[in-house]
Amino acid sequence: MKRNYVVCCSRLLVLFAITLTATTALAFQSIKQPKARITGRITEPTGDKIQIDNITAEISGDGSFQLNMDVEKPSFYTLRYGNEDMIIYLEPGDSIDISFDAKNISSSLRFKGKLAQINSFLKSKRAIEDC
Repeated sequence: MKRNYVVCCSRLLVLFAITLTATTALAFQSIKQPKARITGRITEPTGDKIQIDNITAEISGDGSFQLNMDVEKPSFYTLRYGNEDMIIYLEPGDSIDISFDAKNISSSLRFKGKLAQINSFLKSKRAIEDC
């Protein structure tokens, strides 16, 4: 009788350990990765690099670029191209597509994606402040 009790408790302990391990593994897999994906295209690029804060991306021959950067919380970042600086807003796990003409960045700057509206607002706000 006592032996059956020990065997039963041992099996329950093993089952509990397996369940706990599996639950922990699934929890870590479901944590949202703090990355943002930035893609874009520059018409008639005059440089070969674009930068967001300290992350630099190469601009391909067709003017396209892409960056994947760590974004742990919603925040503002500085996008640099040539002598131009622009403030953009990014959130963890989101993506944004940015396009502009290198000859006239401020008037041609466009955003696509979930964060397009807030970034377009930031662009408009900067245009008003520059007046």
